[in-house]
Amino acid sequence: MPWVKPAQRIFDQRRQLPGAEGKLAQFALMRGRLLGAGYVDIGLDHFARPGDELAKARAEGTLHRNFQGYSSRAGRSLYGLGLSSISQTADTYRQNTKSLFEYRAALAAGRLPLERGYRLTAEDKRRRVLVMGLMCEPRLDFEALRERHGIDVRRDYAAELASLDALVADGLVRVDADEVAVLPAGEPLLRVVAMCFDATLQGGARRHALAV
Repeated sequence: MPWVKPAQRIFDQRRQLPGAEGKLAQFALMRGRLLGAGYVDIGLDHFARPGDELAKARAEGTLHRNFQGYSSRAGRSLYGLGLSSISQTADTYRQNTKSLFEYRAALAAGRLPLERGYRLTAEDKRRRVLVMGLMCEPRLDFEALRERHGIDVRRDYAAELASLDALVADGLVRVDADEVAVLPAGEPLLRVVAMCFDATLQGGARRHALAV
């Protein structure tokens, strides 16, 4: 992310790094070889052996994802220790300071060495459920979401569903009366699909890594 990490600007983005098509071609090659070796594609750029707990969680519909990657420990809190580490609970995200001086000073004063934090709203939690479903299953079962979480996807997220039209036309996603389902051709682009439900991206500011 050269817009965040200045040191990355030493690379010539056009001459030294592959573009979107080149990245997809590289991923397709690596994915094909991993699948050919017997690995299971559990989502995004994560692969596991069939007997691994992540592969089992994917098959059983219990796979979970947090900011560190995929996990079979859904609902567990994470507590970060050390500089810049991130903690996550059901309602909050918190990041420790990046400065060693500030970190030590906070501990010496009996305080948590936090630099920033965020408390999720009810809407954040609903959208997290939707993004998690796409990242981990990868589908959104409208009736199940209504029963388990009280989320009426077709009513409350009609604009987001409409934003999937281009992906539907490209054969990457299927949207019908019952669900949104990521098709095999769309699985390498799970981030792109999930982004349609991410309210933090609507402002247009680039804060995260590129999807491709």
